[in-house]
Amino acid sequence: MSTTSSTGTISDNDIGQDQLAIAESLLAAGAVQFGEFTLTSGRKSSYYVNMKAALAEPRLLKLVALALRARLPPQAGCLAGMELGAVPIAVAVALEAQLPYAMVRKAKRTHGTGSRVEGALSQEVVIVEDVATSGGSLIETLDVLESLEADVLACFVVVDREEGAAEVLSKRGHTLQALLTISQINAVKDGLTEQKVPTRGS
Repeated sequence: MSTTSSTGTISDNDIGQDQLAIAESLLAAGAVQFGEFTLTSGRKSSYYVNMKAALAEPRLLKLVALALRARLPPQAGCLAGMELGAVPIAVAVALEAQLPYAMVRKAKRTHGTGSRVEGALSQEVVIVEDVATSGGSLIETLDVLESLEADVLACFVVVDREEGAAEVLSKRGHTLQALLTISQINAVKDGLTEQKVPTRGS
């Protein structure tokens, strides 16, 4: 029996057709690498999810964009994400959903307007991210947008490494909605996934 996890994805290796296609494409692209890696947070890891390289491939980026577009809340006014990894995702989803997008800078500019947000920011915003680990980047994006009085409707990530991001975001009153968790990707890799076939009207 499958249940819904705190990240909003289906657990127990039971995933949808679009999720399965993305997982298979990520694996085929070599996006999940194994070895010794240092993450942005400084933590060591035995694997690395190289989404930036994987999403440079048009077919995979379109799969992600279509999956996210299907999950957008109907009142979404724009997409937003922090440079660098979230930007192509925000652009691709914006094109599919015909919505504007905004880019959040990692640091405040020391010239020009000094704004940390570039683009067409609206009141009702959906945050997108490529990979979530501790949730630091998502929280920073959330802080910047809320400081501009934006209403963040949802927070999406392509891959959740299941290392605390969902819990951190939950403390801020938001649910991390992941297209895939690293457990699900590993299950696909190991051939253990039972594909969820959507029923009519689902």
